[in-house]
Amino acid sequence: MSTSLTFGAMLLIIGLFVNLLALEWSIEHEDKRSIEVCVACMTGLIMVMFVYAMIH
Repeated sequence: MSTSLTFGAMLLIIGLFVNLLALEWSIEHEDKRSIEVCVACMTGLIMVMFVYAMIH
């Protein structure tokens, strides 16, 4: 059980890191639609992380 929790937390952190890289790329290329998508995904990931932390 503990291993799956650690693995899930690691996946969430990696997802957030990849999303930050995508956001940086979108800002460099001034692609407004990509920036909106990245911010929406990041908000969703952060909400999932909070729910994950509250449950476990």
